[in-house]
Amino acid sequence: MGKSLPNLEAETRHIIDTLPKVAGDGRRNIFSNETNAALNEAEAQAIKMKDEYTSVEHIMIGLLRKPDSKLRSYLRRLILQRRSFIALMDVTRQSRELQTRTLRTHTMFLKNTGRIW
Repeated sequence: MGKSLPNLEAETRHIIDTLPKVAGDGRRNIFSNETNAALNEAEAQAIKMKDEYTSVEHIMIGLLRKPDSKLRSYLRRLILQRRSFIALMDVTRQSRELQTRTLRTHTMFLKNTGRIW
């Protein structure tokens, strides 16, 4: 992405520090309309991908699809775009699926040859 990790961390911390704070007893979750939109998008993405639960990957996609103005500006500076993230996520998932299938095939081979029980 072209940024050094210390600079990225400092910029991220600065943005977080400027966000409004919520005080209270924690019994109620209060999200902005933008945050609700991003979380709803994340849940829709999990359903679309036929995943059992909403994960960090889905939340990231939700944030990329429904960013508020500060996040949109931040992501533009990072040159992080939704398509790039989704493509990277797809490659990661395919690799994970291939590793799982390879492990299953290897295990079945070992069972069939009597090398493991």
